[in-house]
Amino acid sequence: MPDRALSPFAMRMSLYVICIGGIILNIAVFCKRKFRTKRQSYTTRVSLQLLCFMAIADTISLASLLLVLCTQYLGIENETTMDMICKIDLFFIHSASAFSIWCWLILSAVRYVALYKPYAHLRLNKEPVLAVIFIAIMSFIFESWILYDATFVPEFRGCGEKFSEEVEKRFQIAEISWSYFLPLIIITVLDIKVLCCHSIWVTDWTLTKSFDYGINSSNNNSSKSIKRKITVDECIGIDSSPKMSLTNANFPSNAIKYSSYDDSSPTATSPPTSANTVCPLSAGSEKEKISSKISVCSFKKSPTMFSFSSFTQGGTAALKSLKNPINRQKSKKRQRQMKILRRCLCITLLDLGMNLPNYLLRLYVNLVPAEQLPDFEDFWFGMIQDISQLLYFAQFSLNAFYLVCIIYDTPKPKRSVYQQNSRPSRYY
Repeated sequence: MPDRALSPFAMRMSLYVICIGGIILNIAVFCKRKFRTKRQSYTTRVSLQLLCFMAIADTISLASLLLVLCTQYLGIENETTMDMICKIDLFFIHSASAFSIWCWLILSAVRYVALYKPYAHLRLNKEPVLAVIFIAIMSFIFESWILYDATFVPEFRGCGEKFSEEVEKRFQIAEISWSYFLPLIIITVLDIKVLCCHSIWVTDWTLTKSFDYGINSSNNNSSKSIKRKITVDECIGIDSSPKMSLTNANFPSNAIKYSSYDDSSPTATSPPTSANTVCPLSAGSEKEKISSKISVCSFKKSPTMFSFSSFTQGGTAALKSLKNPINRQKSKKRQRQMKILRRCLCITLLDLGMNLPNYLLRLYVNLVPAEQLPDFEDFWFGMIQDISQLLYFAQFSLNAFYLVCIIYDTPKPKRSVYQQNSRPSRYY
């Protein structure tokens, strides 16, 4: 039985393939990004920026590993030069790994905010990029101890440590905790909440827009006015004689009251020309029950529609003519979003899972006393070491796969005839 599951030559060749393949994929991602950035929505561009930052860090890490693998072919014999190579390479590899995992956390946080705080998500501008810059700075600071600790060992022609065994274990455990397990726990919590979020995907936000009824007290007329959350020009302007009448049974006698307006009635009274016009009611009409009636006969400027308690026949007909295609479109959009969400979660799980064996092995080696550790030349222990290292370095190429399968493979949503004739809205 061989001493190791993979021979040194097979291990070296596998690392060569991982490094060269990952660098090529990441460079291809940067080239492809030039032709896709302008075609993506703002939310997609934010995710694309985060993933490109991760791809840059992964490319640096793979290039550092490739440099270490090529040192035996470069003929470098100077120990000082090799010592600097060990310090810089290990520093970049560990910093890039921590940076990538924390960037996955930012992506999970963006997904969480998009589902639970949609309006806050719309206001996101430079916050994700600033978070990435902060993470990069903190990664360099927390991994700076490697620049002092790493050293070249001439006897083994490899990299070693300067610190004592006890101090080295403390630094290793602290690094493993903050760079992997802490973001892993937060990512797990956020993604579980995203998966458990049902109402946001089921509720139809297109046909339901709320009104905010504010009370504007006045000593002269003591009237109530209606304050909308949207502008008047999103619907048919009042100065264009909209075919809408609005009364509410909960309003007092001195509230705003628009006269009913109907094309079929030759005696119909036109609505007032100003939203602030108040029609005083007589004392006899105060005892009459005011019926809630909304007539919406035309939607020309905006796809925004309002949900009221009752509709007249004209308004119901107009709503039915638009509801079915919009519902079908929203259903397809939700299915597409859920498909992308599942892809995102699967890729995130795969990336974190590829890091897990290496971090668990490092944690085990640093927590268990040296006399209780198995022989490093043992077949099974050596196989676990080799597989964990291959998975650890292979995950640096995963971001390119993520970009291809999640971002660039996202279908461009088709606009319906109704949306093409409508004014753009920030709510879509």
